Amino acid sequence: MLGNCGYRRSWPQLRPGFDRRFGKGAPLRRDEGWELDLHRTFVMGPFGLTVDLDGLFASSRRSGSGPHAAGAGS
Repeated sequence: MLGNCGYRRSWPQLRPGFDRRFGKGAPLRRDEGWELDLHRTFVMGPFGLTVDLDGLFASSRRSGSGPHAAGAGS
């Protein structure tokens, strides 16, 4: 979804599957210089694993700026 809005990773993952297993976040950039710091969890350490992600995103609403909109937890 962010790729469709012009965002690209600042650098590739270290090897295939690395981000899925160890990644905490990734900076994304647009050609215009905008940067988005995307994180996988809200908090670091073991507390990040206690967040019920399915419950967190069970309901959402559309939000956005300009021509782009995205789902946001409600």
